[in-house]
Amino acid sequence: MNPLMHATFAMQVLETAGIKALQPEFILGSVLPDISILGIISENDAHKKGIEFLDYLSIVSRYIGEEAYL
Repeated sequence: MNPLMHATFAMQVLETAGIKALQPEFILGSVLPDISILGIISENDAHKKGIEFLDYLSIVSRYIGEEAYL
């Protein structure tokens, strides 16, 4: 499923449940595993690694940031 559809479903869940707090974080969390479409991490890892996946993103984002300045 593509990221836009995940975001749409997340917004529908928030609206149906009447949740007002943490909406941006919830929507971001619904699309973050879709980063696998960029080819930097496998779909399986992106969807099942949990906190390990967030740690991985932290490392990769620092690396990408450093490369941008080389």
